[in-house]
Amino acid sequence: MTSKILPLYDGDSLEKTVQTVTEAIRSGKTAVIPTDTVYGLVADPLSVSAVQGIFRAKHRPPEKTVQILCSNPDQARKLGLIIPHIYEQLLDIFPPGSLCLVCSVISTCPLVTTRTVSGGDGDVNASATAADMAGADITKAEDGSRAGAGDSCPGDSCPEDSHASSGEAGKGSSRENYNCPGRNPILRTQAVRFPSDSATQAILNQTGPLAASSANRSGRQAATTAAEALDQLGDEPAVYADGGVSSGPAASTVISLDEFSMRTLACGWGNPLPGNKQALPLPRLIVLREGIVSLKELREQSTSHGLKLDSVTFLSSSFPRS
Repeated sequence: MTSKILPLYDGDSLEKTVQTVTEAIRSGKTAVIPTDTVYGLVADPLSVSAVQGIFRAKHRPPEKTVQILCSNPDQARKLGLIIPHIYEQLLDIFPPGSLCLVCSVISTCPLVTTRTVSGGDGDVNASATAADMAGADITKAEDGSRAGAGDSCPGDSCPEDSHASSGEAGKGSSRENYNCPGRNPILRTQAVRFPSDSATQAILNQTGPLAASSANRSGRQAATTAAEALDQLGDEPAVYADGGVSSGPAASTVISLDEFSMRTLACGWGNPLPGNKQALPLPRLIVLREGIVSLKELREQSTSHGLKLDSVTFLSSSFPRS
């Protein structure tokens, strides 16, 4: 099995290994690659069978979901992820790859890795699975595009008079005073991370976005070397890209906005309108899993940089772990 481990170094070895990983992903297989936190098990995020390979190799419970890795925010947006300005500010403040962002997605997002949130005003984490590992949630629209049961309304379907405000932005505004059509019973979200590791970037530039989970059996310690990943996952991944020892075992910090903010973003009303005529409440930032960046650091940096947030809190029922 050691023959599956290929070096990721400068020069010819990097190019050959990147090509081997790319071929594996395009053929619907899984691969193990280094990231700037721990090693990741990756697959094509548009293929149900490929993503199933991640769950099979990890013995991962089917109710859990996986994140995606993108080379940059623009790559994520092209997939239909909605990245609000507050996330862009946080990405500028904290080290690259240290944050995993839970984002709303647009109705035409083709990812099979999304999570669905069912009605109510709870937090985004309190949800049923939307990864649709069995393929039941993803259907083909008449135009041939994929559509999910969790499609949110596009911004242009939200009439201006459907939004009412009881005060200025963030002060006196009540979430109950809004009747955005985007607050439908189903909301689709996707966690995304932008690793800074040069080898990971080289792979993403060839493969495009990747579905990813830590390269370990569920419930066990995340792998910080290709050999550790091989010991846990065995023959299931087609290839192991060896980039040396990763900086783990600490993983990225997973954050989300409150569900109301996620829903208003999904329907195109995530920012105050010109002149604050339709002011929205400030979003709440929720830490779903504490990792490289601590809750304390998030609070301190958000305050010192003057980020417009209602609060920064920790959700006790944490984001599903790897």
